[in-house]
Amino acid sequence: MVEFGYGSFYGTGFETIVMPSTGVFTDDETFAEIASLKAVHFTGGYPHLGVDVFMNTDNVIFYIRAENEPAWNPHVSGGPVSGGNATWYDGFPIRIGSYGWHLDASATPAAITNLFGWRFSVTVNGSDLTLTDCLAAPDFPRLLPLHEPVNGGYSIVNITSPRTSAGGILGAYCDQATGLTLPDTLTNIGNYAFRSCPGLRGYLAIPGAVQTIGNYAFQNCSGFDNWRLAIPDSVTGIGNNAFQNCTGFGGMLVLGNAVQTIGTYAFDNCTGFDGNLLLGNAVQTIGSYAFQECAGFTGTLIIPDSVASIGTYAFRHTQFQQIFTPSTGVSFGTFAFAVNSSLQAVHYSGGYPAAVAVNHYNGSPNVTSYVTAANADDW
Repeated sequence: MVEFGYGSFYGTGFETIVMPSTGVFTDDETFAEIASLKAVHFTGGYPHLGVDVFMNTDNVIFYIRAENEPAWNPHVSGGPVSGGNATWYDGFPIRIGSYGWHLDASATPAAITNLFGWRFSVTVNGSDLTLTDCLAAPDFPRLLPLHEPVNGGYSIVNITSPRTSAGGILGAYCDQATGLTLPDTLTNIGNYAFRSCPGLRGYLAIPGAVQTIGNYAFQNCSGFDNWRLAIPDSVTGIGNNAFQNCTGFGGMLVLGNAVQTIGTYAFDNCTGFDGNLLLGNAVQTIGSYAFQECAGFTGTLIIPDSVASIGTYAFRHTQFQQIFTPSTGVSFGTFAFAVNSSLQAVHYSGGYPAAVAVNHYNGSPNVTSYVTAANADDW
């Protein structure tokens, strides 16, 4: 057992800490107030930790070894660690990372061809490793340890064109990316593919062969130089949080005529759009919060007859002047058209909706509902 006393490393400037493989006991606030700390590698089983051990150490990620995963899972919320990233009870992310793989005495880096469900080729330059032809399992289970040393002093310094067997490209390593070009043959953009890529530039062109855009695929991306975004007719589904918090888009958003589902939070807080929203004629489900806080959308929104349900807060805090709803029965979640001071008219083309939840227009004081004379009795 290794024991760390109260506040042992409080306020230090470490960036990486590697914990011993033997049992660890830490007293309260041991690693608190270390703003620079990015990674803590637990090489052994689950430790005994005191109170506020990592207080105000907000940027840290915990890395554990694959073989110790079962000892950690009972203490993790958000699912088992083996699924990729999970959230620890203190709110910090956990990954099976760099200290989950080691070279034995007889092995060389060039001999490694697979790791955590990935297959690749390795080029060695001193202690620097470059992985090429990287192919991940379809569910992209774990991140590879980029720029983090492993035993023997080796470090993966570059991972080229990581992709999945389903055809999706994985952009989890694009911290320094400035441009993004997707190949015309791409058929799937996987979950988390380009999440949190900063400083992207130019026009985001989704190739015409793409069929699905996964959950969190472009969440928190920035840049794109005020270009509009068009989703091609090949795409059938846009995942949850797919473009949430993206900055830099401008103009209109055009969704193709094959899109059937728009996930929850899909475009939440994409504040750069400052034109129309054009929905394709195959959309069936608009998820909760899908376009919430897209405060730049203006003009007229036409919701096609294919739509059967519109989720809670789906169009909250947009700036449409008028909205046309489907002529067929549609279910509205709570606050669907709330907090829209610019909204003047909502035209209900059919009979009374299948469901209208409370606070439909909450915070939209200027709106008038219009119904057709033929359907007046239904209202």
